Amino acid sequence: IHFLVDDQGEFAGATGLIFNATPLLGGPRSKHYVMIVKNQEVTLVAVEEDPGKVTIIDAETILAQL
Repeated sequence: IHFLVDDQGEFAGATGLIFNATPLLGGPRSKHYVMIVKNQEVTLVAVEEDPGKVTIIDAETILAQL
């Protein structure tokens, strides 16, 4: 398992994983998501619909996908 940082939002922007958080946080932010990549192939992209909740990318759900 690798955790990667996209501090400038370049990857998130290129993959459409940015949302407008200007009213709350002053600018665009990355959506909360998990991407599973096996042998250089993306096998799962799970994106939270509500940035204030963790229901789709919780550890139990994601670990079951591995």
